[in-house]
Amino acid sequence: MRGRHGERFPEDWPQVLANLRRALRPGGHLYLTVELIDEGELEAVFVEATAQELPVVRGEHTRRGGGYHYYPPLDQVAAWVHDAGLQVIEDGYSQGDGYGYYHLLSRSLA
Repeated sequence: MRGRHGERFPEDWPQVLANLRRALRPGGHLYLTVELIDEGELEAVFVEATAQELPVVRGEHTRRGGGYHYYPPLDQVAAWVHDAGLQVIEDGYSQGDGYGYYHLLSRSLA
């Protein structure tokens, strides 16, 4: 499933990464970028949504950009990458105005 602008829902990430991993040759590389925003903003949106008894998980955001977005925590991204059979070989961060991007280069383990 996808949000209005094509964003993936949390439960889609493991399958998407597994499919990308299967498309790689053994030892092949995969470059990913994960958008990050202020943790305080994410917490405020989560508190508001749970107060309204909406079925949300931490990181889901419906106010930024006029549609659905999911900002996964980096430890969750690392677990998904590992579980998909990928090894992070390089990572970095770039800062934007009110947001940032976590970049990671990974390699297929098999």
